[in-house]
Amino acid sequence: MQYLLMLGSNHQRARGFRLAARQLAERFVIRAHSPVMPTRDARSKARYLNAAVWIETDATPAALRAQLREIEAAAGRDRTAPVCALDIDLVARIENGQIAEAIKPDDLNASYAAPLLAALGVDYSA
Repeated sequence: MQYLLMLGSNHQRARGFRLAARQLAERFVIRAHSPVMPTRDARSKARYLNAAVWIETDATPAALRAQLREIEAAAGRDRTAPVCALDIDLVARIENGQIAEAIKPDDLNASYAAPLLAALGVDYSA
């Protein structure tokens, strides 16, 4: 199966992204990745780094989510903290190079997503 992941960080951003790149490559086949792009949260004005990664894996969505949580934890993610060391969301299932199933459509429609998806050659319009 092929999946689209969205990564974000607003705390120790470069460290979190280096760790994510290394661990994602160790666990999955990386089909493509966008450049890392700086963004700002519309409400809090927090500075983020965001990226999209297209992976291939035999893992079920539930098993994939568990692996992504392990990577987040290794980066120091604390879900109770106001800052985010690393967030990796499973946002879509990919077939034939396009989104076949939107798992998190709100993330796909977020303002930061369009340039990330464009960098992968993926079109999404809900």
